[in-house]
Amino acid sequence: MKPTNRRVQGESRSDLAQSLGSSTGNNSEGENGSSGGRFVPGLARLSGRHLSVIVALFSLITLFSLMDLVTSFVAYRQGLAEGNPMLLGSSQIMGLSVFNALAGTKLAFVLGMMGVALMGAWSRNSTVTKMTVAMLGSFAVVFAMVSLNNLVAIGMF
Repeated sequence: MKPTNRRVQGESRSDLAQSLGSSTGNNSEGENGSSGGRFVPGLARLSGRHLSVIVALFSLITLFSLMDLVTSFVAYRQGLAEGNPMLLGSSQIMGLSVFNALAGTKLAFVLGMMGVALMGAWSRNSTVTKMTVAMLGSFAVVFAMVSLNNLVAIGMF
């Protein structure tokens, strides 16, 4: 089936453009958007509120991950054992100490969350931005609880 041509016979492109409300031949907002044809980076398109929330949540995740790493180090020095069986198994399989395996997983996780944060910050889709905020927020809460648990375990809180 052949697609239909919506343009009325005899009407030129400039007539069609004028009928749609944009003028031809000048640098109007109708043709090039509000940026005037300039490239606008994705972070400039994102509202300041969403950007600040994404940055704050990523910063909290990084802070709580570092806190987990430090409190785990102190707990290991006090003779406490790691309670995460996946971390114990991965350290045994890779032949690393538990602390080195923990540091590696923290680094990989923070880099992954950085990718999620950048994807949410650069996305034009509001659903992606909302999902990014929800994901970063939930991980920030989980790491806050893990850090609080570690502080209680080593007797600092």
